[in-house]
Amino acid sequence: MDEVNFGLDLIRIHKVMTRGLRVSLAASETPGGGDYPPPDLNGGLGRYVRALLVVLHVHHHGEDDLAWPYLGARMPDAPYETLIAQHATMSALLTEAEAALEAADLGTLRDQLRGVEALWQEHIALEEEAFSVQATADALSPEEQRRVTRKVERHAQLHSWPLRLVVPFTLYNLELEDRVVLKRTMPAFLTKFVVPTVWKPAWAPMKPYLLDV
Repeated sequence: MDEVNFGLDLIRIHKVMTRGLRVSLAASETPGGGDYPPPDLNGGLGRYVRALLVVLHVHHHGEDDLAWPYLGARMPDAPYETLIAQHATMSALLTEAEAALEAADLGTLRDQLRGVEALWQEHIALEEEAFSVQATADALSPEEQRRVTRKVERHAQLHSWPLRLVVPFTLYNLELEDRVVLKRTMPAFLTKFVVPTVWKPAWAPMKPYLLDV
């Protein structure tokens, strides 16, 4: 069984969201996105951005509602208030981005994503320093590592809809080494059958924006 470490999992999901933001912004530039097709919020780009917004929202809610309360008793010096305030700022931007996506308003969507990105690197640097691999290993027993990680995973599984977009988005925004590790946390029938066959018609339009599909 792979060793569970909250800090490692945090870094991995941050990679997904960091690439998702970067690709979404690059692909949304008009008249074209360089390496990407012309932006179309009714096509693959819209599905890709929709999955990104869900992953960001669910991740932040899982931290605020589950991870921080659990870790607060064990890692009391972490900057929880700052992280929660940053989440609130980004959540407002994400809500506006969701409305823009629904309205197919590319300019407003791009503006809201730029607002998120402006805070993003500072935010994840603060989190990854406070909850580093070493810091969490020192503060939490292996069982506590598993408990907090499972809490966040279950929250994501319950709220990451539509799964047919979110799961492929998460897997295929990771380089192969990280993807292999993440797949080992998922049921084999999901990664070997459901994602590549049952769900493929839904997520295939996102392929121009994904890694190594």
